[in-house]
Amino acid sequence: MRLNRLQLFDYRNFHRLDIELPAPAALFIGDNAQGKTNLLEAVYLLATMRGLRVETDVQLIHHDSLLNDVLPAARVIGEAESLSGTLKIEVVIVARPGARGPVAGKTVKVNGVSKRISDAVGRLTAVLFSADDLQMVDGPPSLRRRYIDMTLMQVDQQYSAARSRFERVLLQRNHLLKRIRDGEAQAEELRFWDDELSKDGGLIMQHRAAALAGFSPGERGQPRGRALAPQAP
Repeated sequence: MRLNRLQLFDYRNFHRLDIELPAPAALFIGDNAQGKTNLLEAVYLLATMRGLRVETDVQLIHHDSLLNDVLPAARVIGEAESLSGTLKIEVVIVARPGARGPVAGKTVKVNGVSKRISDAVGRLTAVLFSADDLQMVDGPPSLRRRYIDMTLMQVDQQYSAARSRFERVLLQRNHLLKRIRDGEAQAEELRFWDDELSKDGGLIMQHRAAALAGFSPGERGQPRGRALAPQAP
C-alpha cells in the first residue's frame, strides 16, 4: 500500500492543499503550528475514519469555515496504489446546527462509490506514531483500548462492524436509561439492548484477547505474528 496523493479542503488549519508524495518516502519539515501533524492525521483519518486529538468531528473543520460558511465542511481525499489496484478514498465532514452547538456528520466514498463508514475502514492501511503514544505505558486504560481498536479495525472487518454496532447500541441503551429515569419507559425494555450489547461485546473481547496474545513473546522471545490476521465472519 502506497499513498501517492493527498488533498485537503478546509481541514484543520489547511484551506487548500494538494500534494503528490514522492517515492519511497516523504519528509515534512517546518516551524511549529504549521500543520505537519495535521497532515499526518489526515492520512490516519482516511485509514480509520476517525479523527485524532479531537473530541468531536466538528473540530476537524477549518475555523474560518465554521464561522463564515452556510454549510461548513472539511474534505480529505487520498489516492493510493495497492496490490489490488488503484484506490481513491474521500471523507467529507459536514457541520450543522445542534442544540448545544454545531454537530458533524461524516460520509465516505471509495473509488467514487458511497460506502458505510464501517465498510471503508482499513481500505487504506496506516500506522501513526506520535509523542502521545508514550502515554500508552503509564496513561489510562482507555488509550490502550483505543490502540487495540484502531489496529484491529483496519485488518478485521468483523471486528470493525461489531465495534460500530456496539457504539450504536450503547447510545440507544443510554437513551433508554434516561427515559426510564424520567418515567417514560420500563426497566424491562433494557433486556433487548443488554442482549445486543453482550453479543458484540463478547466478540470484541475475544478478538482483543487474540490480538494481545499476538503481542506477547513466544517461547523463545519471538512475537507471535498471526493473531491480527482477519478472521472470517
